[in-house]
Amino acid sequence: MNERRILHVHFHLPHHTDEALFAQLLMLAEDITPRVQPIPPDAAHLDITGALRYWRRTLEDIAALLRLRTMALHGVLMTCAIAPNRILATMAAAATAPGTTTVVEGGHVQAWLRPRPVAALHGVGPLLTELTEESPQVSTTSC
Repeated sequence: MNERRILHVHFHLPHHTDEALFAQLLMLAEDITPRVQPIPPDAAHLDITGALRYWRRTLEDIAALLRLRTMALHGVLMTCAIAPNRILATMAAAATAPGTTTVVEGGHVQAWLRPRPVAALHGVGPLLTELTEESPQVSTTSC
């Protein structure tokens, strides 16, 4: 069985954009895969696990295809990040420059997480961050 692949896309929308543009961008994403989870107002998660086989493209190629269509049809720049789950894909997108793609392969998750602070993990608040800073044996790779 193939490892799951989640593509997190962040659309860099102009200020005061109406919801219709976001809906049109989601329709472009649905042309790649029907498994799209909108994250209003400017992001989405796409499960591209099956799309890789259908399109016969690499992870980077799928992201580039969506990025190209988004820019060509709507003039919207986007950031892409691909990882085995939604949390990692979202974290990777936050660390990715606009107009580029980051891929976190399943076998390299620990290496990708290691230099990041525990606070970068979704759901980790100030109290847990403070506690982990006091305990040197706790890191993003031990959570």
